[in-house]
This record gives sequence, C-alpha cells and structure tokens, in this order.
Amino acid sequence: NKVVHVLAFVSNKGLEDRPLSEILACRNLHYLLVYLAVCIAGLVIHPMIYCALLFDIIATEETLQNVIASVTRNYQSIVWTGLLALILLYGFSILGFLFFRHDFYLDVDPVEADSSATISSGLPSETCPSEGCPGLKPTGKDGDDDDDKKIKSCETLWMCILQTMYLGLRNGGGIGDVLRNPAPWEDMFVWRVAYDMTFFVVLIVIVLNLIFGVIIDTFGDLRAEKNEKEQILKNNCFICGLDRSRFDNRSVTFETHRETEHNIWHYLYYIVMLQSKMKLNSLDRKSYVLMCKGPIWTGSQMPAYHVKI
Repeated sequence: NKVVHVLAFVSNKGLEDRPLSEILACRNLHYLLVYLAVCIAGLVIHPMIYCALLFDIIATEETLQNVIASVTRNYQSIVWTGLLALILLYGFSILGFLFFRHDFYLDVDPVEADSSATISSGLPSETCPSEGCPGLKPTGKDGDDDDDKKIKSCETLWMCILQTMYLGLRNGGGIGDVLRNPAPWEDMFVWRVAYDMTFFVVLIVIVLNLIFGVIIDTFGDLRAEKNEKEQILKNNCFICGLDRSRFDNRSVTFETHRETEHNIWHYLYYIVMLQSKMKLNSLDRKSYVLMCKGPIWTGSQMPAYHVKI
C-alpha cells in the first residue's frame, strides 16, 4: 500500500516529468521514501523497527511541528551556546582534576559474579586508572557497606571531564551535590565553596537557562505567527484582501461577500477550467484571462482590494 501511495504522490505532483534536482528538493517525497524504507526494514530485518512509524504523528500534527521548529529555527544560537557550555565544563573539569580530585566519588552498585556482560564491562582501558576499575570488579551484595560502594571517579582528566558533565549537569545544584562534603576547618573549604557556587551560577543558572530561553522564545514566536495567520484568514477576504471592518454599515456583510461574491472555491474551479481549456478564442474572455495568466498562476487576475460594497 505504501508503494502505491508513493507512486500516486509522484504522479499527482507530476514529478516524473520534472528535472532530478526538483525531484530531490521535494520534502514530502523524502518523507514518503523514508516511511517506505522503515516499512521494508521492519518486514525484512525485525518487526521492532515498525515502532519508528509512530513518529508519523509529527508529520500530521502542526503543534508538534512547532515544537520541533522551536529548536531547529534558531539552532545556531543553541549550538553556539552549547559550545560555550562545553568550554566552561572543560575548564571546571581541569580545576576539579588539579585541586579537588579527591572529592570526586561515584556511588556504584556491585556487580554479581554470574551476571552477564553489560555496557560497563566494555569500557576502554584508558578510561580507568592504571590500577584498574575497582568498582567494576564482581562482588557480592551481602556484607557490603556504604564505603565499599563508592569509588574515586577523577583519577584521570578524561574521567574528570565525564563525571563533571554527567553528574554536574544532571543535578539541580550543580557539581556540589555529588562531591564529597568537606569539613569547614579544611584548607580547601573556601575554595570548594567558590568552585561549587561558580559552577552552579555560571552553568546551571545562566548557560542552561540561555538555551531554554531561546527555545521558549522561538516557540512563542511560532505561536504568535500561527495566531496572526488565523486572524488574517478569519477577518480578511482571501480573494480581494479587504478586512472585515470595511464592510461595516454596508449593504453586503463580510460573510455574504466571502460566500457569494468572492467564494474561494469558485475561483479555484475557474482556474481549473482555464487550465483544462485547450483551444483559444481571441474573442473569449476566458481565453484572454488564460493568456494573461501564462503557464503559472500568479494571482494577477485576482480583484485585489477592489470590490463593490
């Protein structure tokens, strides 16, 4: 059925007679081809691939399209802000590795001896320190205390970067929520407070909210544009462009004007009739409009801002 749908779409759009560049530029055709490829993959490879067809709701629901457009429209601002966040994370990771590496601890769950291979067992060797990954050794659950479930997670700079990104951004309070709580009489206590507060203010409060603000503002602009279009279609004549207020205290109401004088479907039927007319007659008004129209309808024959009221 989907193959028939694609062929019918190509035929209705007349793409078979158009150049290849114009065919490749058709987004609807891209969507239908991807849809067909997913159907074939689900039939040939695995039925679980069919779950990707649920994303078809995005193509049919305008609200979801606006949600995606709120991210993609100003993607450059989001990408550059995200790059700034990565640079700041790299700087905080270096500071943490140089001065606070002993405060980075990670709570791990012990791995049972008879458990099957997991993603953790496939870690590259350079990820762990030279003595190995102590937290990933098979141990039993019985008799383990809390200290045995914590491992140092900043033995290398690469691990510091991963832990700062993984734990710092996921916590509402920043990196300070997952680091060891120092005692007030320790020498580095004041610097730890400055480190935690700077991370929280710069990354959590400012940078992340900048990204969210760009997305929210773009979504608000899209919603305003949609409401404006709906108001124009509701209060303006599609044919002549006159607004509803021009018909106040007139013999013809705005609704009557749109239904009888400038009915959009009547103009559509007229355009279709002109396109299907084969022979031209110089004395025929329809032929004159057809010659003025040319191969592409530009709307020049529409009575723009001209109507008897």
